[in-house]
Amino acid sequence: MKPSRTFLGAVALALLAACDIPTDVPTVDSRWILEAESTTIGVGDLLPSGVRISGSQFAVDVDPFSTMRSLGDMCATCASLNLQMAPKPSFASSFTVDASFSADVSGADLASASVEIAITNNFEFDPIRPPGGSTGSLTLTLTDAASGRQLGQTVVDGAVTAFGANQTLTRTMTLAPGQVGSSFVMTVELVSPAGGSAPTDLVPINTSDDLRVNATPSAVLVNSADVDVSNRNVTLDPVALDVGDMDAAIINRIQGGAIVLDIQNPFGVGVDAQLQITVGGQPVVTKAFSVSGQASSSTSVSLTGDDFRAFLGHNGVALTGTGSVSAAAGTITVRPDQQVLVDGKIDLTLQIG
Repeated sequence: MKPSRTFLGAVALALLAACDIPTDVPTVDSRWILEAESTTIGVGDLLPSGVRISGSQFAVDVDPFSTMRSLGDMCATCASLNLQMAPKPSFASSFTVDASFSADVSGADLASASVEIAITNNFEFDPIRPPGGSTGSLTLTLTDAASGRQLGQTVVDGAVTAFGANQTLTRTMTLAPGQVGSSFVMTVELVSPAGGSAPTDLVPINTSDDLRVNATPSAVLVNSADVDVSNRNVTLDPVALDVGDMDAAIINRIQGGAIVLDIQNPFGVGVDAQLQITVGGQPVVTKAFSVSGQASSSTSVSLTGDDFRAFLGHNGVALTGTGSVSAAAGTITVRPDQQVLVDGKIDLTLQIG
């Protein structure tokens, strides 16, 4: 924010000319407008933990999730065979596990993501290729909990892949882009055929053994996110004010004025804020102001002559501000390229004469 050199010269000439005016001539208040540099409130201030800007998109954290089921839970007929060598019974089982975006994110436009999956067979037999039997399958399906839309699926076919005792299989699931809610559901479906009855086909049955699935989402990128911004703290990017060489003769004649802020607000939420002017990092002027939820608005922050004299003519002057989004703001959709743009002007009234 830099006062015009032309403006300063004009004011100085006016003051010099005023020295030749007879003392009975009345004083005149003259209004001057100084353009200021623009500053912003970035979208990053509105993002909850676990969401950050990544180029032209947001990167969103989703915690790893896991589930397990015991053989006893999946195979009712196995209970009577527990701790015996027996032909493997036929059974089918389906179970689910949930995962969610971080708190305050209720949805997003998914651009790309993948899930690294590790499936561990802690049974003492191959559940999808039992000895002496036909082949089964293990299917993992990830869906959007809000709409039920399938986002990805991985199938382990016993006709193609063996899944022996104490073995871990790894798979990468690529997710389909599009609108999603705040949480996901992974469904695990195991179709396990019966094994043979020949002595060489018998397997150990232990109902406490289990099947485990661990999933780690990675590189979750979204084009936009629906986030709750209520009471979120925001910061006005600092702007250096080059006012150190202003003449004391000018500064002493300032009667008062205002900092006028023209605001472009794409978020549609209001902010209660404080404008702060610092000298050498120490605050010398603090004033309250509000940003409306309108797309375009203007607000005027009044300053007295003493307020101006607290920083004009000093070096190391900066203008900044902090604020809090309205408690009633609720959830809004944000994009990485959005920011509040603030254009400032200093409106001064000087006494000449």
